[in-house]
Amino acid sequence: MEWQNKLMKKNLFPFLLLSFFLSLFWLIPSCTKKSTLTEEEITKKVKNILQLPTHEMVYRDIIYLDESKTVLMIKTVDRRLLFSVRIRVEAGFDLKEGLEVMVISSSEVLVRLPSPKILLADADESTLEQFFSRETGGAISLLTYYEEIDRKKPALVEDSISRGILFKAQNNGEALIRGVLESLGFTTIRFERLGVTG
Repeated sequence: MEWQNKLMKKNLFPFLLLSFFLSLFWLIPSCTKKSTLTEEEITKKVKNILQLPTHEMVYRDIIYLDESKTVLMIKTVDRRLLFSVRIRVEAGFDLKEGLEVMVISSSEVLVRLPSPKILLADADESTLEQFFSRETGGAISLLTYYEEIDRKKPALVEDSISRGILFKAQNNGEALIRGVLESLGFTTIRFERLGVTG
């Protein structure tokens, strides 16, 4: 069994940046009342920004299945399958792990974020393209495709991590948060890892 993958694209940031600028229309009314904003209200705005993954990588994976069995010199099973599919790996922040916003002064705020993590590794079934299939002694079902795709996901996740997907998700997330907080009037914005002190 052999396989090959190709990184197709890897950035959600332009889309998120567009979403951020569109959200400014929602934030402008709040800017006029920035002196009355509570930490809870600011935290809610930050959470709204981080609902989406902050970076993704999309792979075009070519998967080859070659399975055969022979009994008494006679080939009883000969299953071969070659197909391609796109698999999307998304990273961002899992807000279930917590989020803390501390207003230090009218111009300074501290944001404590959890570590970025892989949120999703999923195949786009609409991109599945079969090149050839041979079935002798065993049918190739849709389940066979799913099983082969699932076997590839861990390797693609590891590859995306080695390419810096978590680092980019962290940077993109902080940039989006910084934009929101600056629009609220804060000039000094500090970030810390949640649960890490000192």
